[in-house]
Amino acid sequence: MAAADLIGVEIACPDGADYRIIQAELPVGATARDALAAFDLALTEGQTLGLFGRAVSADTPLADGDRLELYLPLQVDPKTARRQRAAANAKKSGRR
Repeated sequence: MAAADLIGVEIACPDGADYRIIQAELPVGATARDALAAFDLALTEGQTLGLFGRAVSADTPLADGDRLELYLPLQVDPKTARRQRAAANAKKSGRR
């Protein structure tokens, strides 16, 4: 395949407590699903995909220079986490 027939993308995927970055060359017209399949990556329950921080579907076509990201599911709802932190801080400072 000629270089003009390929696009360069990055794939950021969870790797334990961190993320690893995979540099990939894929055919023009490749989708997020194709990128995952090329590296034997799969979406697990609750995971979502994104391009530069914006949620996308697996059928989203990729362009040269894109960064495909696999997001882990949230462990705690952000609103609940904020309430818990506020309650803990109020308890530490003696407020209610």
